Amino acid sequence: DPESQINHLKLINKIKILAGVKVFRRTPQASLKSELSPYIRQQTPSNNTSEIKIIAIGTSTGGPQALQTIFASLPANFSVPIVCVQHISQGFLDGLIQWLSLTSGLPIKIALSGITPQPGTIYFPPEKKHLELNSQGQFVCSDSPPLGGHRPAVDVTFKSVARVYDRHAIAVLLTGMGKDGAAGMQMIRQAGGLTIAQDRETSVIFGMPKEAIELGAVQHILPLPEITPFIIQKLTSI
Repeated sequence: DPESQINHLKLINKIKILAGVKVFRRTPQASLKSELSPYIRQQTPSNNTSEIKIIAIGTSTGGPQALQTIFASLPANFSVPIVCVQHISQGFLDGLIQWLSLTSGLPIKIALSGITPQPGTIYFPPEKKHLELNSQGQFVCSDSPPLGGHRPAVDVTFKSVARVYDRHAIAVLLTGMGKDGAAGMQMIRQAGGLTIAQDRETSVIFGMPKEAIELGAVQHILPLPEITPFIIQKLTSI
């Protein structure tokens, strides 16, 4: 109906504002998916000590646009769960998930305490909740005090991933203001995990990635369009 269409357009406009504006060259999504097709879910020996079991992503300003680029180019049968922390104003999370779902081939959900993250599913923490994992690998959504002014905080999730998954994790820090995620990414690197930061050129704000780089937490600095192909190459070369 006309009213629902108007509300939908308002929602999309709000998300676009949150996403920020940054112009850069990237591979069209259709051709990128085609390029990735040879890498879609190959069998990995379960006893391989380097097997990747989770991907953790943190972002803030400019994040929705960056996440859309990454999620839209992931194959529909992607083989590991993705946990994503996006700094966002209260009341916008459901709209963000709806908007990202329009171009994502993977289901996107709000994490619930007690649930074990499933392969090929993207999870966000509930609004105003930190998201961690317990020793059984189950989600724990908490009301612990904000960290660095943020709840959810990227650092809380990254540090939890480091404790539970150690070298079996990939951490990605995208565009954003401040330093949230740098310390957590350093823990993941020290645990033997793989760490990636978005480069300055394709970041709306090169704050969070820069802090992690300066801390020595980042192994690979990549333009946004190259992050998904790099992750898939790592997953399938193990």
